[in-house]
Amino acid sequence: MINFIELGLQGFGGMASVDDPGAGELRRKSLIIIVPIMDMDNVARGSGGKSELPHDQNRDWSDALHFPAVAAAQETIRELNARKRFHLCLDLYNCGPTDGVHFHISPQDAVSGPRWANTNRFLSQAGNKICGPLKFEGDIRQTGANYDKANWTTIGFNWVSMNTEDHVIDPCFEIPWNMSSGDIAGYQTIGMQIGRMIEHYFRKSPEQL
Repeated sequence: MINFIELGLQGFGGMASVDDPGAGELRRKSLIIIVPIMDMDNVARGSGGKSELPHDQNRDWSDALHFPAVAAAQETIRELNARKRFHLCLDLYNCGPTDGVHFHISPQDAVSGPRWANTNRFLSQAGNKICGPLKFEGDIRQTGANYDKANWTTIGFNWVSMNTEDHVIDPCFEIPWNMSSGDIAGYQTIGMQIGRMIEHYFRKSPEQL
């Protein structure tokens, strides 16, 4: 079973460590924290964890949480945010082969002006940077009450929007599995491409709009 998230992170890690000006500048500017797997139990079972009992991990981001991994992530985010060292959170998920490469973002009516402007600045590069073999073709979905009326505020990236500085961005990036280009090379390539998006985004300070 190919774990696309781990392979994508390999590609991003490769981009962040190679000897070229862009990668070097990203390392100079940034503290990069990578969490390769949040839901170890479901990975071990070969399960996606969607709507699982007793609790869906990606609906666990609240003050009354269930999973220790979510608590640890929240603690780290709060600490870095308090130190003004938190500027971007990229959530990675997989989707079915017919769903296409796409982003989920917090709804415009629930975020600040700076956060919305920075999110759009980041995503404006996606069409050029994520150019294949797994290609982004403009699919961006606002994930609010229209997506999950009861629980949208406890989705991970929406929690980040509500608990960090106004300039922070928190897109969720979904990559298809079980398709011809979803192989080791394809996932490593898209990981490197998203790394180049991040490097380009930080050429301008997120706090200077």
